[in-house]
Amino acid sequence: MKMCKSVSVLLSVFIVGFLNAQINHEILKELKEEGSFKMKFKKAYNLMDRGNFEFALEIWKMLVAEQPQNYNINYQLGECYIQLGKNKLKALKYLDKAEHKISRDYQDGESDENEAPVETKFYLGIAYHLNSEFDKAIERFQSFRRKGGKYHQLYDAAGLAIAQSEKAKDLIKQRRNYLITNLGEPINSEYSDYNPAITADGNTMFFTSKRDYVTAGFSNDGIINPTDGKHFENVFVSYRNVHSGKWGKPEIMSFCKPNSNQASISTSPDGQFLFIKMEAKDVANLYLCERDDEKYSDPILMVENINSKSWETGATISADGERFYFVSDRPEGFGGGDIYRSKRLPNGEWGMPTNLGSSINTEYDEICPFIHPDGKTLFFSSNNKESMGGFDFFKSTRQSDTIWSEPVNLGYPLNTVDHDVSFSTMADGKTGYFSSEMGVNGLGRQDVYKVDLDTIVIEQVSILKGYIEMEDKKKLPGGIFITVSDVNLDGDYQEFKPNKRTGSYIFTLTPCREYLVQYTLKDVVFNEYQIKIPCHSGYQEIQKVINLKGVKLDN
Repeated sequence: MKMCKSVSVLLSVFIVGFLNAQINHEILKELKEEGSFKMKFKKAYNLMDRGNFEFALEIWKMLVAEQPQNYNINYQLGECYIQLGKNKLKALKYLDKAEHKISRDYQDGESDENEAPVETKFYLGIAYHLNSEFDKAIERFQSFRRKGGKYHQLYDAAGLAIAQSEKAKDLIKQRRNYLITNLGEPINSEYSDYNPAITADGNTMFFTSKRDYVTAGFSNDGIINPTDGKHFENVFVSYRNVHSGKWGKPEIMSFCKPNSNQASISTSPDGQFLFIKMEAKDVANLYLCERDDEKYSDPILMVENINSKSWETGATISADGERFYFVSDRPEGFGGGDIYRSKRLPNGEWGMPTNLGSSINTEYDEICPFIHPDGKTLFFSSNNKESMGGFDFFKSTRQSDTIWSEPVNLGYPLNTVDHDVSFSTMADGKTGYFSSEMGVNGLGRQDVYKVDLDTIVIEQVSILKGYIEMEDKKKLPGGIFITVSDVNLDGDYQEFKPNKRTGSYIFTLTPCREYLVQYTLKDVVFNEYQIKIPCHSGYQEIQKVINLKGVKLDN
């Protein structure tokens, strides 16, 4: 009976979503053929107010075609392009025209208003900034502040934008030698693809997408999020072939629901834990999914010390599992989203969180933390005054338990004039992955990119990584464990499980120690070796491939 009810609910969701998409299409058709100018204006204006910029855009385009010299409509279309994200540069043409007729007596929301508001200056400044015309952008932002006055709600935002335009000019002059590659298909699609979370060995990638999908006989075709006119967020996983290096076809995670948002946040270095964000009742919380062989559990709400009545939107866990860093906009912070840290208690629970302090957090937003497997190097995104526009990537190093170095902007062209978020690196610190609205060369509004860095950006750490290869590339049997014990500390050991799908594994080792590494199945050791880590080795990566050709583990 429960199964029938579940199928019924999914079918209802599909029908409602499909009808919503059909209704939107029919409304546009009806407005185009029969709607008056006033009717179209009111519809587009209300859609903008609700954040449905995709649908509103089509109506503003109709109205501009009807009245190309209407400065208000040009302003509305220009702002809509900016708010929508994709094709932001198209806003420049319309905002430039609207600037010619700005009125102090502008009547907001009135369809018979033919002139443009003072906000035109602000959004035109953004358009020039996105087009890398920084002096023109600064001029518009300054003009807006003079005309709008210090009590205008965008006054401070314009001041921040001026600082970011100045910073952009400096960073572009100091261009870094980064090699940036759009991952292309199958990771990216014509839809938004973002929030990549990659295991430290680079073989498993989780990411968020608003793409179409079909799974288990069900599709999200026609199911639309009314807030933005797109599909809801879903989490996908792709596995990289360890021989060819190619990414496999993304698979949707089994816990995803087509009528709600669930977004990837991060993964533990070995892929054992996946952290996601889900929203409910106007709040976002962090959830944990744990891997059992190649399957992941349903999302488990994290404890109250982590989640609160505020928004928790980003997280990362240290390789040893002892420190959990997360983002929250709780009121005791410095402003916007701040990064907090919680330490694991002796009983295994997470302790009370501590704000990382003013060296990391600002009055602006700090989001998307990533702690490297070295346990010291923290990457995050911020839209503070040291950004060159939107969110930029920053790096800081933990110098003691409570002290962090001054964050450093990772520079251009990794950072751009638009939002750059969700940066993480593989264990070697040379290769990173991130998502960005880099624009014209992207497949969708947001895409996932790979970057080869010009220098190693991590602290001293030793990484043991590799994979267990079965004969004829079969999947690993369940129940394999890798035990790593310090030969000089009796009883001190760590236990890991390889990825059953790829056979891969990865963990960090402490310098100046000697380890015994054992591979077991059902408590029987089928491979072992000892390894000594030098004291001052800098970054060291040890690769161990265990080939089980001819070995019958079931015996």
